[in-house]
Amino acid sequence: MVNNYLIIGADSELAQEFIKINSTNKVNFFKISRNPIESDVLIGDYFNDVQKIIDYVESLPKCYIIFFNGFLAENRPVQYPSNEELNMTFKINFHVPYFLTNELLHLDNIKKYVYISSLAAVKPRLKNFVYGSMKRLLEQSIKSLGLKNVLFLRFGKIRPSMSTGHKDMLLTMSKKTASELIFKNIKKTGISYPNFGLWFISIFLKFLPIKLINFIEIEND
Repeated sequence: MVNNYLIIGADSELAQEFIKINSTNKVNFFKISRNPIESDVLIGDYFNDVQKIIDYVESLPKCYIIFFNGFLAENRPVQYPSNEELNMTFKINFHVPYFLTNELLHLDNIKKYVYISSLAAVKPRLKNFVYGSMKRLLEQSIKSLGLKNVLFLRFGKIRPSMSTGHKDMLLTMSKKTASELIFKNIKKTGISYPNFGLWFISIFLKFLPIKLINFIEIEND
C-alpha cells in the first residue's frame, strides 16, 4: 500500500529530512512551501494564496497532511526576541497551521492532520513562554474544530538551525531520529510523545511548580 504525504512547510530542515529518509519507502510526497526548490506549488503567502492551496490539495489522492511550520526565537541566553520575532512566533506556530486547517476542513481526501508540536506546550516557561503558548494554543484550537483524525507530536529539542544557540536539553535528538519517529508514530491520534523519555519528562513538567522550573533554568544558563 502506498502512503501519500502532503507536506506543509516543505522547506523546513525537518521536513526535508523526513522526505529524504522515506524516499525509498512506498511513499508519495506532495509539497507546499514558499521556496520554489522545495515546493510542488509555489506559495507567496499562505493567506493570500489559500485558494491555490485548496485547489491543489483537492486534486490529490487521499493523504496524511503534516504541518512542519515552526519558528523559535526565544530560549537563547545571548539573544532575546524582538517584536518582529514575537509576531513571527505567533504567525508561523499558530496562525498559519490553524488557518489552513480551517480552510481545508471541507475536503474529504485528507486521511489525518499531523502537527509537529513541542514539549514546551505542556507548561510554557519563562524562557519559551510565547513559543510554548502558541504550540499549546494550536493544539487547543485544532481540537475545538472537532476533527477526529488528528495527531500532535510533542518533541523536545531537535537539531536544525532553528535551535542554533539553544542549549541541549535532556533527550535532544537529531533531525534524522525525529524524522524516523514521525514515521513510526504516524498512525497514533491525539497528543503523543515520540518516545518514552519525552513522555516521562512531560509528567515531570506537569507537576513541577513553574517558579521552580524557571529558577532551575535561569541558574543553569
